[in-house]
Amino acid sequence: MQATKHIVVWDPEGDYWQGGIVDDDLAHTLRARGVALLPVEPNLMTRSSAAAGFFHRAWGAGWPLGGAVPQMCCPMLLQLSSTVVESATAQAPNRISWVARLVPDPGAVDSDGRLVQQAGQIRLAADSGQPGAFGGGLSPTERAAVSVRELGQIDQHGGWTVGGDALVSVALDAFIGLGLYGWAPGLRVAWAAVSQSR
Repeated sequence: MQATKHIVVWDPEGDYWQGGIVDDDLAHTLRARGVALLPVEPNLMTRSSAAAGFFHRAWGAGWPLGGAVPQMCCPMLLQLSSTVVESATAQAPNRISWVARLVPDPGAVDSDGRLVQQAGQIRLAADSGQPGAFGGGLSPTERAAVSVRELGQIDQHGGWTVGGDALVSVALDAFIGLGLYGWAPGLRVAWAAVSQSR
């Protein structure tokens, strides 16, 4: 079985640039020091579409998550390939992984570095409202949603890096609209990224 490759999404120390591809061993070391990575199939990123294999988007000061009810936010796009590897079949599920950087609103963190309101959750969802994009269903995995109660203390870079996985089956190559779905009073999404892998 071919070893998994990972793409660097964000290195808070700036040693690794976004888009760098690393192997499993280095990915484990980088995660331990706070680098955000996603599993990826590098061959997908050599195709003609800018959204194949990996997609990243940032929202300046952050997309606010504080609403009264869960809602779709942070629109993203990914071109899914029906054959990630040579032996894949059209019906084999593919993994879509996501990572996001959460930052607090002013006054949302107490003196211990924890959120004052520890409520809400965030997950990846298909966004069928995006024009021209397939709104295919995602099947959650055990790492599907992030509970705000589990965030713990703010990190040394002023936020939290969170993420998860979902499975999707696609019969043909297609663009899928994605976004984050949920609510979290006192939090904003600074950036988010998604990738496709086996």
